[in-house]
Amino acid sequence: MQNVTTSLMEYFKRSKNIGEISKADGFGEVGLDEKGIATRITINIDSGHICEARFKAFGCITSIASAAAITEIIIGMSLEDAYSMASTELADILKVPDEKKYCCELAVTAVQRAIDNHKEFRMKG
Repeated sequence: MQNVTTSLMEYFKRSKNIGEISKADGFGEVGLDEKGIATRITINIDSGHICEARFKAFGCITSIASAAAITEIIIGMSLEDAYSMASTELADILKVPDEKKYCCELAVTAVQRAIDNHKEFRMKG
């Protein structure tokens, strides 16, 4: 069984923002087939800040807790601040063991892809 910290378990048990925004301003998906995990983040933007974020995640406790935590953390952040958030920051907040830090990297990458998707859509529209 994986090493589960109290912080990880709290985010896993009280996962907020589960689901998907139906008319999202951006979405990002990422997964690791070899680990059996996947994360999808959808966001809404208002005045250059993330005003809503939701997630769908499949995999271990750490991957689900990472997705749940990052959606809570980025709400209210500017796009630039959310995009520049480091996976090490998320790992420190959740007290993720070294062998599971890739789950935090996936959550951060999903957010970055959602922001990139939003910017691409705005450029086309």
